[in-house]
This record gives sequence, structure tokens and C-alpha cells, in this order.
Amino acid sequence: MTAWLGNVSATFPEITALYSIGKSAQGRDLWVLVCSASPYEHMIGKPNVKYVANMHGNEAVGREVMLHFIQYLVLNYKRDDYVTWLMDNTRIHIMPSMNPDGFEASDEGRCQGGKGRYNSEGFDLNRNFPDFFKSNTQRAQPETEAVKKWISRIQFVLSANFHGGALVASYPYDNSPNSILQSLSRPTSPTPDDDVFRHLASVYATRHLTMHRGQACDAQTPPFPGGVTNGARWYPLTGSDDDDVFRLLARTYADTHPRMNRDVECPGFYGAKVTSFDKGITNGAACVLTFALAGGMQDYNYIWHGCMEVTIEMSCCKYPKASELPDFWEENREVCFWFS
Repeated sequence: MTAWLGNVSATFPEITALYSIGKSAQGRDLWVLVCSASPYEHMIGKPNVKYVANMHGNEAVGREVMLHFIQYLVLNYKRDDYVTWLMDNTRIHIMPSMNPDGFEASDEGRCQGGKGRYNSEGFDLNRNFPDFFKSNTQRAQPETEAVKKWISRIQFVLSANFHGGALVASYPYDNSPNSILQSLSRPTSPTPDDDVFRHLASVYATRHLTMHRGQACDAQTPPFPGGVTNGARWYPLTGSDDDDVFRLLARTYADTHPRMNRDVECPGFYGAKVTSFDKGITNGAACVLTFALAGGMQDYNYIWHGCMEVTIEMSCCKYPKASELPDFWEENREVCFWFS
């Protein structure tokens, strides 16, 4: 991947810029490629958007889709009207792998399980950020520290974080002040921008080929209606003061995805059953799992930096066979542009 990104940057120097935000625990670069007509400097009125994939190393679909997305952008600039408009008017920062160490440890063709999920120090990077609702005592990892510095340096307005293991667009909050009690009742945890976040999640789910159907990945689990959920309802946990905005963001992604808004069910994490997603979106705190998601990245983006991030669970299988990966690009190609 490193060589490929370097080749893209060298081949298209006027519309790309490659930089590293830091190193993984094992010393691998955390690469980001900017795709834009102005890749080297921020310009007033041109928003910065970021896509982050492979935060869990064994969830490889997002990594592959981001590489395809980069290729499509650079090859179609000045050829496709929408691609040209997008790159002329935004700066898209793409990090294909936030956890390269975990990816190296994971196994191709393994749809479930946790091998490669954590970084090389054994930490779940999506539980390693500061948390608004409770103190996070986990030792900060180099990958999360690099991302925190990155977000503080660049004022991102929109973000997507790509995962695997389900088909749903999840929006903040992932945590809540009363996560233990909420784990019993499974309410949502909306932000003040809930309508916007639901829309963003829905845009992805409804434009995905199957996500909006809410179909089950596995017979053991019920669906996410419409492919959208609040993060706290899923894990389960809470909405933020911007709950309406986050709902709009989540709905934006889910509505655009060909399958997400069809309420596709996937096997539950750690054997837990997954709740029904409303047309492919969910509030992060509203999931039916038996643990709270404290220290998550999407809540950190929103609370600490005002960046609206939606978490996209884009495949039932976490690490499909290489021969199957191009199919996931076809499922997500249109929605990647709609979400931007």
C-alpha cells in the first residue's frame, strides 16, 4: 500500500499530496493522501473532509474501498463533471489504514473473530480516545495520539470512519452518562444535531445496493431498519445536543448505499445479537450489545473538534477473500461521492 500511494502521488502531483501523520506502535507510517485541486494548502471556503479506514486491522473492506476511491478520483478529474467539481471545491484526506499493524496480523478470508482487531500493543483503537461521559484510563496509543494531533491541526468539517461486521451507518453519541441503565432499555443517545446525522447516515444507507434493505447477514440477528442506527442504541448507550444533524449525516450515507438502508443483519459482535436498524442507521449508544462504547473516535471528533463523523459498518464479513473485494467497491462507489 505504501508503494502504491507513493506512485499515485508521484503520478498526479498537481491533485494529490501524500503525508504521514505519525507511526504505528510497530513503526509503520499512518499515511494520508489528499485528493484535491489544491492538495498542499488549505483555502478559505474549501472544506476539509476525511475518510478513515481499517481502524480495526481485521476489517479490511474499508481499506480496499478507499484505495479504489483514490484511483477513481485521480483518473476521472477533468473527465467526470462531479469528480471535477468535488476536487475543485473540497480537500479530501483519505487514510486507508489507521491500524496497519493489526492488518498485518489479520487473516484474509476470516469473516468474524478478533485476530488483528487491536493494534500491536493489544489496544482497541476505537476505545482509546478521551471520552466525554466517563474518564478513559486506557494508556494512549501512538495511533490515536497521531489522529488527535491531526484533527487538532486541520479543521475537518465532515468525516467517515469505515468498519466491518455489519451493514449500518452509526451516528453519535456512542456513549451516554448512564450507559449501564441504558443497556437495559436501549434508548438512543442523540446529539443536538441528530436530524443532520440521521440524514448523513441515511444518504449512505439508501444509496448502497443492499444496506437500506435491512436484510440480515445472519439468521441469528434482527436487522437495522433502513441500515441506520444511533451508536449508543447499538452498543448500547446516548444522542448528543446535535442529534438532528448527526441523524442527517448518517441518513446521507445509508440512503446512498445499495444495501445498508435495507436493514441487513450481520452476526453479532462477540456473539451478541444486533438490534434492528432503522433504514440502515443507528445511534451509537442504541445498539443491543452488552457493553458501552467509551473512548470512541466519532464522539471525540464531534465533542472535541466539532467535526461530524459517521461510522460506516460496510460489510458483514470483516476480511473477505481478495477476489471478493472489488464487489464492495462497486457497492460503495456512488455513496462515497454522495457522502462527500
